[in-house]
Amino acid sequence: MAETTEVLSMDEIKKLAPNYKGKPENFKKGENPKKKSTQPRAGPSTNLVTPPTHMEQNRNPAPQRNESMITDAIFGPEMAGMEIAPLQTFSLNLAKLRSLAEETFDQISTDEKQFDRKLIKEEFNYYVTCLLWVRLIDIKAKEGRTALTSAEKEFRKMTEEFAFNVPSPIYIYLASIGALTDKGGKRTAVADHTLPTTVVQNQGGYHAAIIDAQNHSLFEEVPSLGVAADVIMACTANADQQPVNILVPNSLDLAYNNNLAGSYMEVGPRRPEIKQKLFNYGITLRLHRSQVRLVEHDST
Repeated sequence: MAETTEVLSMDEIKKLAPNYKGKPENFKKGENPKKKSTQPRAGPSTNLVTPPTHMEQNRNPAPQRNESMITDAIFGPEMAGMEIAPLQTFSLNLAKLRSLAEETFDQISTDEKQFDRKLIKEEFNYYVTCLLWVRLIDIKAKEGRTALTSAEKEFRKMTEEFAFNVPSPIYIYLASIGALTDKGGKRTAVADHTLPTTVVQNQGGYHAAIIDAQNHSLFEEVPSLGVAADVIMACTANADQQPVNILVPNSLDLAYNNNLAGSYMEVGPRRPEIKQKLFNYGITLRLHRSQVRLVEHDST
């Protein structure tokens, strides 16, 4: 005998299965169909490589930071590097200034007749030495690393009131003295010099009271006003060829030579009007202590 299936009405089916949409005769009692999933059936994965984590990170990017790249470096904004010697200086060798003064004097004498009646090369050398110290003190004052001495302040104030006549070769030489800057922007300054004011045998203008192992390089590289004045005083002598008496002594009592910056071992003939002019200025010949003792011994 064939099995019969009870067919329910739609009202009965809705009570049992509200979501059923089929025909009443196809509904089986006890069936509670659910809404079919629209998601595709997951199949076996064909990607054998683990996805990179940065892809997930990019889905939620971090907010932008307005900071420098150097913030995370070992030298942060609050740290800075500094040189061990922030300022480097160098010493000048100006011993060739006398040679330049002589060549300039010879050129002027060639162009201007009877120039040697007004000025001699020894006087011109003293004048150029004074211009050198005007330049060095001006650099020292503008750099401001070391305070000027009282003598330097007085010398600078006195020279500022005059307009000097400086020949072109001397001007170019003096203008080239100053700080240097390399291609990288590093600046190297001129070492400060102190105006030579040491007095020896009542004559001032020397770097020190005696030339020894500690300061001989200074006397050999930077002309001093005292040595230049010794040369001028020798020009007042009557002899045509007069040895120059360097009043500042040296520790070993050695004879001086041309290594002494700005010096002459002997001065040449001078016209009588030059001698008279120097005498009118109160400039006279002074002898070294050893020569003074020799003169005293001869007189006795």
